[in-house]
Amino acid sequence: MATTEEEKKKQQPDAVEQAIRSMEERAGELRNYAASPVKTDTSGQPNWMAEVERVRREYTETPEQKAAREHRESTNRRIAALTDGIVALSNMAGAMGGATPIKPASSLSSAHRAAVERAAKHRRENARLYDTARRYYSGLQYKQDKDNADRYNDAVKARLDAGKQADTLQGTAARLRQTKANADRADERARQRQQEQERHNRESEATARIRAAKTGSSRSGGSGNTQADYDEYARWEREHPDEVNQIRQDNAQINPYTGQPEKSVTSTTVKLVNAKMRQKYGSPSGSVGKKKVSGFGGSQSLGKKKIAGFGN
Repeated sequence: MATTEEEKKKQQPDAVEQAIRSMEERAGELRNYAASPVKTDTSGQPNWMAEVERVRREYTETPEQKAAREHRESTNRRIAALTDGIVALSNMAGAMGGATPIKPASSLSSAHRAAVERAAKHRRENARLYDTARRYYSGLQYKQDKDNADRYNDAVKARLDAGKQADTLQGTAARLRQTKANADRADERARQRQQEQERHNRESEATARIRAAKTGSSRSGGSGNTQADYDEYARWEREHPDEVNQIRQDNAQINPYTGQPEKSVTSTTVKLVNAKMRQKYGSPSGSVGKKKVSGFGGSQSLGKKKIAGFGN
């Protein structure tokens, strides 16, 4: 029954070992995550700087456009001045001939200057609109870049934390494994001490029973057993305790007062055990005398007396 319980315990999973393996597996997962590259998904995000460039092209002049405009304004200014001069000369010539001078509402130069001023005002308004749009889109781009950087830093920090957690789990698993190993060694030492104590108790009990048998034999006038016979019995009980115990139980005398088998070792038990164990395992070297036991081969020796029920 005890053996069955021990086998059941061995078949059951070790909770501590399972916990250690779970920690080591989790530590491995965290270690792999900590070593993974950091990536931030920016797909689908708008390019606000492209919008800044778009409004810049819409509301500002390129150097080429500015050069062309200035050249055009200069040409128109010279044309307007020349036209105004020709008109003035015509009026002067007509007046000298008695004609009435022409008085235009405004000169072309004035009209040109007004047109140039309106164009400059329009450019200043466009510049204001561009500056507003630039600051707006630049702010959106800055916020987007900052959010991406924050996500990147969070991912880096998460991997660093995962590495620290893996170190902690591995350290805990190592300590648990060492503690379990120490406990297993302590249990093994305790088991060995228990086995040694049990063996010592069996030998002490065997020695006590043999001593009692020898004492009883001496009181009854002797049984024919020698010291070698008792030593041989002790050797069989030490080497094969279960079989010797079974022989003793099967052939124990019944106490007439209690009705229970006697537990003490008698001289007859010594002879019986030695005979049966010799028959099964052969005579131990140097433990037998010259006497034979009838019915157990020709080489086993126990004396001239026959044991009832063994041999012919």
